[in-house]
Amino acid sequence: MLNVGCGDRLAPAPWVNVDCWPGVHPDVVADITTTWPFPTSSVGRVYMGQVLEHLDHPDGVRAAIGEAGRVLYPGGVFCVVTPDFAALDEKRCEGWIRENLTRGECRWPGDEHRWCPDRHTVAELVREVFPTAHAVHPMLLSDGWPPGNRDTWDCAVVGTALG
Repeated sequence: MLNVGCGDRLAPAPWVNVDCWPGVHPDVVADITTTWPFPTSSVGRVYMGQVLEHLDHPDGVRAAIGEAGRVLYPGGVFCVVTPDFAALDEKRCEGWIRENLTRGECRWPGDEHRWCPDRHTVAELVREVFPTAHAVHPMLLSDGWPPGNRDTWDCAVVGTALG
């Protein structure tokens, strides 16, 4: 099980924490927009919590989702959580929330936000690799996923590898 783009939110074993920044002490240091250091069809779950917004859109995002599809075995499950910038307006979030989300955390190199995702764009990108992917309210994700930063203005998309 891979916690990809873990940042400083390391998941406990049996999760394998993957990040490009060695300073957060992941189990594996890797650029997730290139080929991942895991064999094809070798993983049961891939979680990307608050990651896609830190990648170049659309190429880096597509590359990372594509690698998730490659390493998952048939029936394996992919879950992504990102901010949903459409929800900020719908929920009438205060301006500082949008400003902070647009800027990103910037705690280390690569932690800045490179685009402003919304649930429709995220779902479309995930469905390119996982055609049956569907949206799930991020606050209702099961305990089977790593704990992470989830807010009511986030979106979550879950897909199953078809093989």
